[in-house]
Amino acid sequence: MSGMKITAAVPCYNAETFIDSCIESLQNQTLKPAEIIVVNDGSTDSSEEKLKKHSSIKLIKHDMNLGLAAARNTAIEHSSGDVIVFIDADASAHPDFIENLIECYSDDKIAGVGGEAIEGNLNTIYDRWRNYHAYQGQKEKVLKKVDMIAGVASSYRREIFDDVGLFDTQFKTNGEDMELGLRLKKSGYSLIYTPHAKVNHLRTDSFKSLSKMIFNWYYYGFIALKKVRGKAAFWYFYVISKHLVRNIFQDVLIYKSIGLAVISVCMASVEYSSVFKNLLLNRMNS
Repeated sequence: MSGMKITAAVPCYNAETFIDSCIESLQNQTLKPAEIIVVNDGSTDSSEEKLKKHSSIKLIKHDMNLGLAAARNTAIEHSSGDVIVFIDADASAHPDFIENLIECYSDDKIAGVGGEAIEGNLNTIYDRWRNYHAYQGQKEKVLKKVDMIAGVASSYRREIFDDVGLFDTQFKTNGEDMELGLRLKKSGYSLIYTPHAKVNHLRTDSFKSLSKMIFNWYYYGFIALKKVRGKAAFWYFYVISKHLVRNIFQDVLIYKSIGLAVISVCMASVEYSSVFKNLLLNRMNS
């Protein structure tokens, strides 16, 4: 939509390896944002020094690490755009990323539009597993009325936060995008996914870091689903079991890798443990 003022926003926590390429990718967009806001969320590495070299950005600093949802909220509160485009600090946007997002805002009930994160580093078997089985996208066609859009490559109308509220700050590392998406859908808004708006996701993983990521995805996703819909356990047990069968089938017969299959079993165990932890905590608090 022409005439829309765009804010690009980046939550940054210990992203010294990636932050320069992230900012440069936003500066080189075919549809340029009116402002780029970076929230340094209590980084303890050299992120702050690198950010200060980018004189064109609006830099906001948290004195301590408050979490992903809080960093997104700070960017929203300091934004002046009609649409806020979020990209994670460990991602680099394709040149037409923002343009392809904005094209999808065809009516006022569209609250947000999300894109696809392509895994840019496939250095380890854990990176390859993430690429095959933890893909942050939804098929190669535009989908209307999806339940959520991945925070790594997302955008929202600024005004919808005045209506439904900001991101829930209990979601420190994951799940804030899912909770907001479910809340928006419950309020009658629509979310769109477009595969044409792409970013390269540049992280690389070890077994430890992949396990932590997967645990947090499912742990906070469970909390988000339960908060908005009231129930989550049956759905999560079903999804984890379904994905485990599918993943092993693909690992062995398509990718021809027993190593990937072993990781699929391990990650399913991590996913189940996140659900059991939630159920245990709920029982203890009831």
